[in-house]
Amino acid sequence: MDRRELERLLSHPEWQAKYSEFMPRVWAKMRELRVRDGVRDAVPWVRSLPGVLAVKYRTPAPTPGWSVKFQDGTSVIWLDASIRGSRHEQFVCCHEAAHHLFHPPGMYVVCEGDRDKEQIYEIQANWAASELKMPSWRLRRLAVQWEFNVHRLAREFNLSREVVSYRVGALVRRLRRKGALPNRCPKC
Repeated sequence: MDRRELERLLSHPEWQAKYSEFMPRVWAKMRELRVRDGVRDAVPWVRSLPGVLAVKYRTPAPTPGWSVKFQDGTSVIWLDASIRGSRHEQFVCCHEAAHHLFHPPGMYVVCEGDRDKEQIYEIQANWAASELKMPSWRLRRLAVQWEFNVHRLAREFNLSREVVSYRVGALVRRLRRKGALPNRCPKC
């Protein structure tokens, strides 16, 4: 699924409703785990989560990250050794932690044959990882204060510019839908 297809999918009202259903669970879990300002360094934080047995590195790796969740609710999270110490590792680690926190063991395909529904756990893990690293309230405040400067936001949240760009783009679209921003570039 390419980025344009994913954006079309996520802007559909049904997916907006799924977002509205899922995010209160994320915010409740963040309160429970006392993550108010976002996770600064993901790997030690994920290692400290109840039920995470280990965060391990492997080369070669089939994907940047994957996790194995056992029937007893414990997990082992694997990361590609080539991303170790990078800002990309931060997001991938939180993404895999989201699978541990929110998804059942071994359940990654919701409905075979329906491609949109097959992606729900991956999309939810991305939503949760984004919120864990860049809490909405903080991102909104800093993005406006710093005039949507993606480089500065990436440094602040310890993430890659690509991840921050995507999240800021989604924020701008949401603000425009609500009428809080004009339909033009925020820097113009």
